[in-house]
Amino acid sequence: MKSVLGGEPEDMKKIVIQESCIKSMPIVKITMTAFVEGEDEIVVGDVLTCKLRVDYLNFEEGEKSGYVHSKHYPFLKRDSWYLIITDDSFTNLATVEKIVTTNNYYEKEFKERIQRVGKISFTAVLSNDSYKGLDQIAKVEVEVVKEPKLRKTFEYAKEDIKAIKEGSFIQQ
Repeated sequence: MKSVLGGEPEDMKKIVIQESCIKSMPIVKITMTAFVEGEDEIVVGDVLTCKLRVDYLNFEEGEKSGYVHSKHYPFLKRDSWYLIITDDSFTNLATVEKIVTTNNYYEKEFKERIQRVGKISFTAVLSNDSYKGLDQIAKVEVEVVKEPKLRKTFEYAKEDIKAIKEGSFIQQ
């Protein structure tokens, strides 16, 4: 007997089982941005803000992944995600951490003062300890210039500069 979709009933049961397994897997999407708050260009000495967001695509608000689905692993185990933020050559590490989520997304922000001119790249690698092939990579690249072209320079009054150089009453 054939089903409406053209397959055997046993084949349809297998498809339903496969779809339920896929629905329980932690499918994620990683995005990363880098910017200097309130500025259009990035200049040496600026504080660069990098924001990273991991969205769990198949979980509703408040849901999190269950136990690892494996036919041949005899123990109950929950999967874990590990985040590595590094440069393009994978030689300098900015962070390595285990991600703990209580929602269907994870956000991280880190700041770094820029000290050199040129292209700066960050690569985020999100790796799962239980599922092969679900790992994600995101890259962000910024160009740092030595002198600002678009910014207005703020002129301080001579009295303000003198007050800063003299120090406060407590310092004296």
